[in-house]
Amino acid sequence: MQQLLAIGEISRMIGIARHRIEYAVSNGSIPEPQIRVANKRAFSPAEVQNIADYFGVNIKNGDDAEEGKE
Repeated sequence: MQQLLAIGEISRMIGIARHRIEYAVSNGSIPEPQIRVANKRAFSPAEVQNIADYFGVNIKNGDDAEEGKE
C-alpha cells in the first residue's frame, strides 16, 4: 500500500507554507493529485517529489527537506 499525504503534511515535510502549495495546485503549476480521500487531495510519493522539485527543495529519506542551492 502506498503512503498518501495531505497538503498540510507535505507543507511540514518540505518547509513550504501550505497556502503556497495550494496556490500552485489551483493555478495549474502543479498538477492535481490522482487520488482524493474524503474529498481532500491525497498525494502519492511521486507527486510529493514533484511538489518538492517545483519549489526547489531536496527530500532526503522521505521526511527531511533541504533548500535547493542555485
